[in-house]
Amino acid sequence: MWRLRIGEGGNDPYIYSTNNYLGRQTWEFDPNAGTPEDRAEVEQARQNFYNNRNYVQASSDLIWQMQFLREKKFKQTIAEQRLRMVMTLYITGHLNTIFSGEYSKEILRYIYCHQNENGGWGLYVGGHSTMFSTALNYICMRLLGVGPDGGLNNACKRGRKWILDRGGVTTIPSWGKTWLAILGVYEWSGCHPMPPEFWLFPSYFPIHPAKMFCLLRGTYMPTSYLYGKKFVGPITPLISQLRQELHIEPYDEINWRKKLHLCAKEDLHYPHSLLQRLLWDCLYMFSEPLLNSWPFNKFREKALRLRLVGGIQVYLGKVEFGVKHYSSRNCWERENSTIPPEIREINSPSKSVNCYYSGIQLAVGIQDSANQTWEIGGKLNSGLGES
Repeated sequence: MWRLRIGEGGNDPYIYSTNNYLGRQTWEFDPNAGTPEDRAEVEQARQNFYNNRNYVQASSDLIWQMQFLREKKFKQTIAEQRLRMVMTLYITGHLNTIFSGEYSKEILRYIYCHQNENGGWGLYVGGHSTMFSTALNYICMRLLGVGPDGGLNNACKRGRKWILDRGGVTTIPSWGKTWLAILGVYEWSGCHPMPPEFWLFPSYFPIHPAKMFCLLRGTYMPTSYLYGKKFVGPITPLISQLRQELHIEPYDEINWRKKLHLCAKEDLHYPHSLLQRLLWDCLYMFSEPLLNSWPFNKFREKALRLRLVGGIQVYLGKVEFGVKHYSSRNCWERENSTIPPEIREINSPSKSVNCYYSGIQLAVGIQDSANQTWEIGGKLNSGLGES
């Protein structure tokens, strides 16, 4: 059974606390916890949630309620998050170390419970199916070992059919294109430009990143670095299979330039303006070739060094902008041997990733920030299964 641990962590040499871990919450799997009746009650609650997932989709933390009331000896019968981390751990080689056994099982449980009847997944619990969420959930299942036609009630097969019926993953929004390019099932040449050179502008410049909203800035910092490096994870046999499964045409024959502005109608909340397309095209056709050729490539090298140092400073300052940004930086942290070994050790995902877990009724979810004070650790109800 999964057990909620509160205020613990003193025996871990890689974490520290100034308030004796007050408010720290972690979930751990204990195969010997509870009686057979307790474990049967939990499985019954999970099955009941799955059977009624199309009618009641929000979690009520039922397993936590059962455990809490049981510990308080209160007798009562109770009535009836994030894939991107999975992708990052797969790229860096930590997936089987961190999300092994029961963790993978719970992530998959979450995905199965929130698959829509048409085979896709929504951006949020109860939302309509989108290409962004469906593609990422499908990839998550495959990375966790589910076969192309496997999963509960053929979850993978139904999800892939939804994707291919809408033109394949080339119609995923720009943020999804970036993640797929990092993973290796899409090409950077089909992504909207994210030039890291903007970080070199003077702070008084009208479009300097310092003037961006903090969450947008925190996202742009790691993604601009990855774009500038054109970082791609290892092309494993599984990645090669995903290239065949998620596209409607042979991967090597895709014209990536024509996929630049594609976006599935389910994901298009507001049409791109002519000015926006013009800006992207100018950056794509003129700025990128120029900044990748001598002597202008010196600016890119300087910008990449600046973002590398900035990323280390963020780590040392213990500032975390959420799971997505924490995970993104681990992609290039592994790649760059210039980072001191002690920094890589401090920020190894295996040392702190469990701080992000949050227990919910049907599976293990994820928090968007791993603070030791629970009040400011907002829970993302979307859990590990989607983005």
